[in-house]
Amino acid sequence: MKITIRRTDRNTANRIRENWDQVAKPLESLGWFEDAVACIGAASGTADVDIAKRCVVMMCADNGIVKEGVSQSGQDVTYEVASWMGKGVSSVCRMAAVHGTDAIPVDIGINSADTPEGVLPRKVRKGTRNFLREPAMTYDECLQAVNTGIELAGSLKAEGYKIIATGEMGIGNTTTSSAMVSAMLGLPAAEVTGRGAGLDDRGLARKISVIDEAVNKYGLSPSSDPLEVLRCVGGLDIAGLTGLFLGGAVHGIPVVIDGCISAAAALAAEKIALGTKEFMLASHLGKEPCMKLILDELGLEPVIHGRLALGEGTGAVMVFPLLDMALALYRKGLAFSETAVEQYVRYDEHRMTVVIGTPSSGKSERAEQIVLDNSDPDDRIYLATMVPYGEEGKQRVARHRRMREGKGFVTIEKPRDIGEIRGTEGKTVLLECLSNLAANELFETDAACRDMREAEVAAHIAEEVRAVRNKAGRLVVVTNEFEESDDYDDETGIYISVMNRINDLVMDMADDVVDLR
Repeated sequence: MKITIRRTDRNTANRIRENWDQVAKPLESLGWFEDAVACIGAASGTADVDIAKRCVVMMCADNGIVKEGVSQSGQDVTYEVASWMGKGVSSVCRMAAVHGTDAIPVDIGINSADTPEGVLPRKVRKGTRNFLREPAMTYDECLQAVNTGIELAGSLKAEGYKIIATGEMGIGNTTTSSAMVSAMLGLPAAEVTGRGAGLDDRGLARKISVIDEAVNKYGLSPSSDPLEVLRCVGGLDIAGLTGLFLGGAVHGIPVVIDGCISAAAALAAEKIALGTKEFMLASHLGKEPCMKLILDELGLEPVIHGRLALGEGTGAVMVFPLLDMALALYRKGLAFSETAVEQYVRYDEHRMTVVIGTPSSGKSERAEQIVLDNSDPDDRIYLATMVPYGEEGKQRVARHRRMREGKGFVTIEKPRDIGEIRGTEGKTVLLECLSNLAANELFETDAACRDMREAEVAAHIAEEVRAVRNKAGRLVVVTNEFEESDDYDDETGIYISVMNRINDLVMDMADDVVDLR
């Protein structure tokens, strides 16, 4: 499945941060909310951030896996709760109504002949199959459900909605989501699976066993096609939500993650189209054990830590009134220019070191040692820019990730647009490396970046590095030295020319340069 997504607007994000700095308050004193407003503006392409027209979309579907005893409730509950949603009386509907959020329930796969009144009829099939016995969906069914979500995001954007919260209803969907996360992160089911709506110890053990058996049955792993993972062990609700997240990135509308089911869909969407996560906001850290693992993988930080486990989108809609208050300050807050108080100045307090050398100079080891010598284990981030090719490449990347974890690094994989990364504030970041970043921009993108002149590409990447530096407590950058020569073909020659420009720009902004050439 090939999806063409937008890029978030870095210039808009920077303007929003400048606007925040002009409000009469300490710099970055609203923390997550300042980043969230910048994210919303960058996703929608305007610094005039407005989320007054918003909605929560609840994808409703049944899961055949309930036949294996992984849930307290039967499939009849899915239809019943969906009917409450259609009447506007379910938990999420009551909560959404408090702050003017429209609730939009969707029947994407309820196991019934009809669709409850007030629910959008988008039924792909009457529930999924029992994935312990056979794949949950056919490829066409899975694709139809994903496309339903993409199309719905586009329709909502056309109707004037500014932001979408995600929700769901489907008995058995903590099993499907945990199975997907187990496969996509390569972790045993016991590490990602919780009690859902309240399983006892025996029920939890059965749930874990079912997931492990199914993931092994289909040979699923982090290198598997995410659509194959979704098709084999996912659900129609998750497939629709995956499409909703992809649609946000396609149509330029931010989408809010709710709990573990929504988060599993967000992870699948990011794996289908890298960069989709830049259009996402994380609302809360739910009770299910997979939540933190997913959000760490996506590099997203939730704002609510309330042990939430209700689902339906209830955690996601809780964020809206909080954002309303932050936006009231962003739009109408007293400016320093209106007071006798001098505006706070951002001093260049961030230390930045560039380590440059030849391929065998030991630059990676030196850069890592600089980080280890100057940071605490809880403050280390490894910003990986390489795109792995083939199974061997993916295994090597996974092996290196595990090695870094033993040294306290949290790995964020970001082959492009590194300036958009959130969660690096005050951290020590090891960026490896500029060479991969340049190659990704020149050769792994659509024509937009390739059509830039060499100087423009170099300037773009340098600004991305600057954005990371401005948020990180310390930044260590690894890069390669290249010698220009008339012997190279045109493509290689352009790449080397761009890299030398990037190196010059980045070294100029560094506090220290470790030269191993």
